Amino acid sequence: KIQTDQWFVYSYEGEGLDLTKPHFFDFLISYKKGLFVYTPAVAAALLVCVLVLWRRHMFRLVSLLTFLAVVIYVLSSWSMWWYGGGFSQRPFIEYLPFVFLGFGIALNELSRKRVALFSTIALLVLLTALNQFQNWQYRHLIIHWDSMTKEMYWDVFFKRPPVNFFTGDKTKFDTK
Repeated sequence: KIQTDQWFVYSYEGEGLDLTKPHFFDFLISYKKGLFVYTPAVAAALLVCVLVLWRRHMFRLVSLLTFLAVVIYVLSSWSMWWYGGGFSQRPFIEYLPFVFLGFGIALNELSRKRVALFSTIALLVLLTALNQFQNWQYRHLIIHWDSMTKEMYWDVFFKRPPVNFFTGDKTKFDTK
């Protein structure tokens, strides 16, 4: 009150929650900030949950998917669904334990099938490595913080900026 002369300050001027206009698919699969594009381990974990838990743990699976669908619906209904300059979908971070709790139950079911278990874990490790590399690209401004498109994404996919071997200096990375 003393600083602003108001009791309540709404700092998100021009933004808000609109539950009638969710950006569900943009939130999940867009090249701008899509959760599954920049955090592919989440997509793989959910796919494994569906494939493994479908018959023996139907209630757990439906509960998990319903909960995540509601969360994603609400988060994708924010007017700025890409949530500014963060990497991937940062508001989903606090819901990742739910995804991987279901994934843990699925891994427990796969423990009897060694090949499937190790293949699943190897896939998750590779997708996590991809996520970390993309995060590195983001920090080095190879992946743009706000304006990625399909063309830009595939143009810089697995690329790194040239580095002078002797000095370690990075030259400007040109995405064109």
